[in-house]
Amino acid sequence: MTDMLKRLGSTRLTLLGFGALGLTLFAREMFGVPASWWVIMLLGVLALNLAAALIVRPRLRQETGLFIFHLALLALLILAGIGRLTHFDGHIEVMEGNAFSAREVVVDSRGPLHPDWLPSVNFHQGPFSVDYAPGVRRARTRTQIVVQTESGTEVRALGDGVAFVARGFRFYTTHNKGIAVVLTWLPTNGEAITGAVHMPGYPLFDWKQDNRWQPPNGPDIRFWLHLSTPLQDDRAWTLSSDHVTGTLVVNTQGRRIELMRGESVRFGGGELRFDELRGWMGYRIFFDPTLPWLFGSAIVAVIGLALQFWQQSRRLERGVVGVWLSAKGAR
Repeated sequence: MTDMLKRLGSTRLTLLGFGALGLTLFAREMFGVPASWWVIMLLGVLALNLAAALIVRPRLRQETGLFIFHLALLALLILAGIGRLTHFDGHIEVMEGNAFSAREVVVDSRGPLHPDWLPSVNFHQGPFSVDYAPGVRRARTRTQIVVQTESGTEVRALGDGVAFVARGFRFYTTHNKGIAVVLTWLPTNGEAITGAVHMPGYPLFDWKQDNRWQPPNGPDIRFWLHLSTPLQDDRAWTLSSDHVTGTLVVNTQGRRIELMRGESVRFGGGELRFDELRGWMGYRIFFDPTLPWLFGSAIVAVIGLALQFWQQSRRLERGVVGVWLSAKGAR
């Protein structure tokens, strides 16, 4: 049993474990290699390695500062593994006036034990604006959301570095935002359908404001949005859907039609109406319940390391004084 613990707590295994973890993270970030289970497994191996080292190496337990540091390091490894098991990363585009819908979230990564709480998050997207400096350099982002609380409706302001937190999920605004075209399809037989087509991010893709949509039992339609106010990169300006107007170019069945707001066109199977333009805001969604505990463990690790250095400096100081006194007595 002791021999097995010594092998498990060896420094060689520590170096191999951290090396493999580094390579795994590099492969995931650079090449998109699925590596969640490998990361979790390697964190578990490193935690077992450190726990075994604490058992078989008395010095790690005898010195207070060193013991505190290694306990905190063990907690960090365990918490990091739990975080990988329960984490969530995703993104979504939410149009002004619309409610957040968990079904529309694009999942970037998700831990195998992640709790499915996202559908319980509820908010409505309000107006937003983004400041740009000359040269189309993004400055400040401001957005509002409407949240239903126990005391009533509450408007919250978000922006760069200011997140909306609900059920442990953190919603951050991103550089991704743009214009949505609100349309109504009036089929010849059936009920009217109102929806929105999100154009590519603006102003990043100001030259490519196009998309396509096929209504139920209708033709495939290609859209191009020609904004009335061209992008000017020689002065400061603010992006806001309140000041966005444009012409919607519709291409389908060999026809090209230009529509202004409120106008409609009839195709085979129904009528398409251009209702309005609205803005959409992109959010990054992040969930990791271990973050506060990771921060606390990191603080404890720093305290333990500082205590160890202080204890070592005191020993060194006493040793130097002892040598000096011995040398003085020998004279």
